[in-house]
Amino acid sequence: MHELSGNPKWKSENGFKIGYMNKLEELIKSVFPNCGFKATPLIESRIKHWSEKYSVMAQMLSISGFEWDAEKKMLQVEKAVVPAVVFT
Repeated sequence: MHELSGNPKWKSENGFKIGYMNKLEELIKSVFPNCGFKATPLIESRIKHWSEKYSVMAQMLSISGFEWDAEKKMLQVEKAVVPAVVFT
């Protein structure tokens, strides 16, 4: 996926171009020939799930008091901010 994301042939303004899932399957098969992974539905559903979670996290990070802890790999929030966010 990382390889495709950096390639302008497959990257478009709003995501990936048509046919990227087929290319992704080819890349997986070249590394793991006997795995049998299919881009649809396995990878497609994981991308959708990740996109939803990323969107929520991006919204939280846009609120003052939220920050990303790179060491713990998690969101951190100041206690004073929680009541304002939870009850709105």
